[in-house]
Amino acid sequence: MVCNQEDIPLFIETLSGNASSKTILVKAVKKIQKNLEFDEKVYHIADSAIYSENNITELGEKTLWVTRVPATINEVKDLQNTDVELEFCTDGRYSYYETTLSYGGMEQKWILIQSKATKKRMEKTFDINIGTKLDAAKKSLNKLKRVEYACEKDANIAAKKWIDKH
Repeated sequence: MVCNQEDIPLFIETLSGNASSKTILVKAVKKIQKNLEFDEKVYHIADSAIYSENNITELGEKTLWVTRVPATINEVKDLQNTDVELEFCTDGRYSYYETTLSYGGMEQKWILIQSKATKKRMEKTFDINIGTKLDAAKKSLNKLKRVEYACEKDANIAAKKWIDKH
């Protein structure tokens, strides 16, 4: 469905549920561009299935769009794992970080948004993972301490291996 800024539908088309969203969305945007002419800039808001290197290249620099970038893309994983300074939104439940990245040969504005609930969940998961790893390391260290070594050199080698692993 295509609506204008007053939420009035301008174009509606039902698509097959079996068709690939990755290809159908690009075709739909191109069809809209071909059949509807506007004096102003047009932003296409689409499902994250539209976001791929091929689709971005095919749509070109003149097509303006807004979507969620899939977390399967390495640049998203890198951004999520980077310690960035989040700024609070006007709605205090959310924070954001804005950056400019190049993907698919096109410079883009990316905004990382995090809710307080998500942050709390991530911290809880982190604490659980650290606790699990700590428990495993303690058990492993206790096993290592019970081993008798022929000489100090062998003990040092085993200790170094343990440190490298943990």
